[in-house]
Amino acid sequence: MEVGVEPTMAEKETLRNKAYRLWKTAGLPEFLNTYGPKKTQGWRIFLCYLEYTEHAPAWRRASHFMEDYHDAQRHWTTWQKAIAKWPQSVWDALGKASAGSEECDIAIINGTTLSRSDASQHYLKRIDREEQIGKPIQEVILIDLKRRKFLAWRIRAKARGEKCDVPT
Repeated sequence: MEVGVEPTMAEKETLRNKAYRLWKTAGLPEFLNTYGPKKTQGWRIFLCYLEYTEHAPAWRRASHFMEDYHDAQRHWTTWQKAIAKWPQSVWDALGKASAGSEECDIAIINGTTLSRSDASQHYLKRIDREEQIGKPIQEVILIDLKRRKFLAWRIRAKARGEKCDVPT
């Protein structure tokens, strides 16, 4: 494709196709719930989550999008609770499918810490604490520099440094 030329509709991968393709590539089952009625396929829940993260910064907007464009009428809390119940293995499978099987020449690793709680200054004064409270959570990610894709990530309760995660 030439530089500066807009791709045609057939060449563009829609969000719906991307969600379905990743779900099938990851080898996940059609429905994630073992018991109860099987109403919404797993890839549709993933599609709603992608819409939530990409375009709509609120679950209500993502729910309206699913209702308008994909005829999936669910309350916004239903979408939110469905995502919250997914096991880590689903996210790992989707991450592996998204990264692909191509070799990575150059990768970068970066880590940061997130506070568990953000205690207010009033609370810290009430309990007579001068120093900080809380043990931060460490998050480390590995990114393919050329393709701009996440290759791996790890979240730890205790900070250990970034170098120990390179082999994994």
